[in-house]
Amino acid sequence: MSGVQVKRSSMPAAYLMARRRELRLLLLSFVPVTLAGLTGFLAGKSGKPDLFLLLVHAGLFLLASLVLRLARSDADPVLLPLLSFLTGISLLVLARLDPFLAHRQSIWLAVSLGTMTIVSLWDGYPKLERWWPLALLASLALAGITLVAGVRVGGARAWLRWGGFQFQPVEPIKLLFVLFFAGLVSDREELDRGSRWVAILGVLLLLGLVVLQRDLGSAFLLVALFVLLAATVRDGVRLVWPIAAFAGAVLTAAYLVLPYVTMRIEAWLDPWRAPHSSGYQTLQALYALGSGGLFGSGVGLGSPERIPAAATDYLLAAWGEEGGFLGLLPVLVALLLLVVRGLAIARQRTGQPFLARLTAGGALLFAAQGFIIAGGIVRLLPLTGLPFPFFGYGGSSLLVNSLVAGILLAHSRGRGWDIASSNRPDEPAGPEPASTGLLRHRLLWLGRGVMAAYVILIAGFSYWQVVQGPSLAARPDNPRLVARTLGVPRGGIYDRRDRPLAEPIIAVKPGDKEQFTRRYDVDPTFGPHLGYLDPRLGLAGLEASYSSWLVGEERSLLTALGVPHAPAGAPADLFLTLDGDLQRLAGRLLRGRPGAAVVLDPRAGAIRVLASSPGFNPETVGDDWDELRQDPLQPLFPRAVSGRYAPGSAWKPLVLAAALDRGVLNGDETFDDQGAVVIDGNRIANADERAWGRLDLDSALAVSSNVVFAQIGAALPPAAWMELLGPIVTWNGIEVDRRQLPVTPGSLPPPGERWSRVARAEMGIGQGPLALSPLALAVGTAAIANGGWLVTPYLVEEGVGRGGTGWREPVREPKRLFSAEATARVRRAMRAVVVRGTGRTAEVYGEKVAGKTGTANGPGGREDAWFVGFAPYDEPRVVVVVVIEGGGAGGRTAAPVARELISAALASLR
Repeated sequence: MSGVQVKRSSMPAAYLMARRRELRLLLLSFVPVTLAGLTGFLAGKSGKPDLFLLLVHAGLFLLASLVLRLARSDADPVLLPLLSFLTGISLLVLARLDPFLAHRQSIWLAVSLGTMTIVSLWDGYPKLERWWPLALLASLALAGITLVAGVRVGGARAWLRWGGFQFQPVEPIKLLFVLFFAGLVSDREELDRGSRWVAILGVLLLLGLVVLQRDLGSAFLLVALFVLLAATVRDGVRLVWPIAAFAGAVLTAAYLVLPYVTMRIEAWLDPWRAPHSSGYQTLQALYALGSGGLFGSGVGLGSPERIPAAATDYLLAAWGEEGGFLGLLPVLVALLLLVVRGLAIARQRTGQPFLARLTAGGALLFAAQGFIIAGGIVRLLPLTGLPFPFFGYGGSSLLVNSLVAGILLAHSRGRGWDIASSNRPDEPAGPEPASTGLLRHRLLWLGRGVMAAYVILIAGFSYWQVVQGPSLAARPDNPRLVARTLGVPRGGIYDRRDRPLAEPIIAVKPGDKEQFTRRYDVDPTFGPHLGYLDPRLGLAGLEASYSSWLVGEERSLLTALGVPHAPAGAPADLFLTLDGDLQRLAGRLLRGRPGAAVVLDPRAGAIRVLASSPGFNPETVGDDWDELRQDPLQPLFPRAVSGRYAPGSAWKPLVLAAALDRGVLNGDETFDDQGAVVIDGNRIANADERAWGRLDLDSALAVSSNVVFAQIGAALPPAAWMELLGPIVTWNGIEVDRRQLPVTPGSLPPPGERWSRVARAEMGIGQGPLALSPLALAVGTAAIANGGWLVTPYLVEEGVGRGGTGWREPVREPKRLFSAEATARVRRAMRAVVVRGTGRTAEVYGEKVAGKTGTANGPGGREDAWFVGFAPYDEPRVVVVVVIEGGGAGGRTAAPVARELISAALASLR
């Protein structure tokens, strides 16, 4: 090979010291790799073949060091140990995830180190300067061939395949890209107009071909690399702006047109919005980092296999889980040192600008690629499908990166690696050309910029692993938490009559240890509230919020407080106020109709029914997940607790109670209903604009007069709205336990905004800016039924551990909301609704029922049907709220459902 030197007659003392230094650093790099490998071996997660793999790795690097010692003694002594550390940890984690991939990667490592060594011995790099047009044409040809004949993997047509061999052409394209730019610029301080347009058009054409392959990650990397390289010339801004404009336009178009790009960007902005679909990959990486924390779970003791694409795109996250932040930090620092070392070598070559830019381009390629993939893991950037340099599975990536490392080694000769050296011995002394000084200055600032960027990157990892680590590790949708949960006994969840809703069972696979799973016997309408325990999806609902109690992790605190409890580590049961039979009845009545139903004890707030329709079967949620997630009716959504509905006329009893309580009405008023009323220029009409004539309050509620209640709502002062009705809508002042009832505040006009009479009139008939959940409306109705007391709803009755020890949910003292006189008058009017008004279909034979129907304007022009009521009229023990989305008239659809629930609930009390 021309220009290759394979023998030296003597070795200067400085070079001999450098080679000895390299050997010491190499041996030092083997120490953490070996210790981690032995840890995995002792943990039973790696075997003798994996340790043999590490021996092969050490042997390959020692052989490479020996070749450099004999043939290139003046090469940088630090680069090889850095590569040894990065590839050693990478092989170790790969062997932990997939031994087959690790062995294949070791073969690629042998080929790559051989290539790197050969490349480092070549002296003919200056000859490449005039071949930059060929580099551009080769890049375009590779991209074009891939676009036409490439294989689609993961949505991008980015691979070429021959038989059983495949590689990513974009890997050599990245190196050709650097060669093209370095040769085009050559020794010029700035480009002339013609060269500038050659650079711009060449880059745009190349980017266009890569974008058409839908390989947006590689396109992003090429743009970042071009921006960094453009910073080495004086007129770099004029090169960058057309490329930046093109990249911005492509990203915008891709976000608007390509669903997978839209999902990826939305997952970057908020992965918890779709935790089991578009955000799943991002969250699993974050959960791995959080579970690793500062010190890591230990090699072989984590669950990195739960991260999608862990062996390729997310090996950093996999190592972050088992090695912790303290194990991940050296990997990031090692790559940073590799980049800084490369830029220092480039600065020593500024006397030959082409070689300086070629070397700097290789170092900046490592910097950009490492930052993009690591930044995607910690949400500094959107996720891309790029491997971290020297850390992850990928033969073509490792080969090209090793080739770049060989170029760095080749140009570090003659003490070029000595950062403290100001002049190379083979460079003549004398005045420095202006272009050389500019290039040296720009490379210095690029190095500082890279270091600043990696400080931000390291801060990002420390945030997710150290600051947010404990909360991420404890999140119920973290599968690692579920994996631990499945390995220990778990208590059951029972209804108020001790009938199982979630029952523990033991599942044992051949050769595996016991796993404790669940058998559910619950109507699907309670699924969104009960939640689930699934190995892939994690925990949700009550299964999540009370998991510590159910598996016995919560009792250590009770011990410290001296509270009687089951022994720590022993499973404990959870008992609810729910009536399983009533819940199943609600499910049958709502089946096929989206909506919700709540049955509440108005005296203390105990919930007997909490139904959200449609719901899901917790036992099959894992199998049904994709269908459930894509269902437009949102069966996973707990409507009864978190839904926000306009209540329509079902809200009118509460407006009447507030007006009577504050003296706006005395109870004896009559109104002239002409079918419509104009309030401050806004017309509000009855249904079908029917004119009811002279109405007292009982009749106005019985016929659901919008004319009357719009006037009452407008007359009610804003302070009364906030003080009496605000707590029901917003839950302010109601100390509901959000572990069992994750209530969502409803909506009222903001406190700082002037409440117009029109807004109050619209809210008086349950429309306008008003929205609240069915449970909130049940709490408000309970205050009318029980004489004016605001109760706190609750679903969990008690927790019982071994031997009957445990705790009982404290019933919170009710608060006075309305006067007894005001609620008595409203109850009389609500009785009139059922006896002679719109709610006659809610009457139960042999019982006195009071209630109110409603029809509310919902999203998309639908009309939601409502019924709220209580029974018995004289001594209320049951409050019922029913909403049916798109049900139309409440008296026709919601009231019959409420009648069946009231009848069954009263029968259960006898």
